[in-house]
Amino acid sequence: AHASLNEEAAVLSHLISRVSKAVDALLIKLGKKIVEEQLQTKRIADCIIDLFVGLCVIARVSGLCEKSEAKDERLIAKLYVEQAKRRIEGAQRRLEYWLIL
Repeated sequence: AHASLNEEAAVLSHLISRVSKAVDALLIKLGKKIVEEQLQTKRIADCIIDLFVGLCVIARVSGLCEKSEAKDERLIAKLYVEQAKRRIEGAQRRLEYWLIL
């Protein structure tokens, strides 16, 4: 990531770690029965999609920053990462609540 996007890259890295722990917990609880829990697997899939798109945004904006200042693009990347973080944390809270039940 470009130096101006280090904060966003760090947020995504932290979220990747949290989602991977949630997936591990889900697999430990459900095992092969995970295929029957469509809502939980959808939550995980949505988180992974948000992470993938976030990484794509960071990569694209980093490339643009090499060529120019890309001020607007950096703002878009920051906003996307903030929104993705909010969605992922919400999904993770709902997943953790479900795991406790």
